[in-house]
Amino acid sequence: MNWYNTLKRHYDAGRYTDDNVVVFVVGNKINLDEYEQITGKPYTN
Repeated sequence: MNWYNTLKRHYDAGRYTDDNVVVFVVGNKINLDEYEQITGKPYTN
């Protein structure tokens, strides 16, 4: 599964928040750069 594409689509549709995306960073499904690309914000947790 391509986690980045899936998360990006849901984030852009408003179904996921920044906090939801953090869960996937912690779970090693996406990396910090991908978090920043999805949310447009630096990872600060």
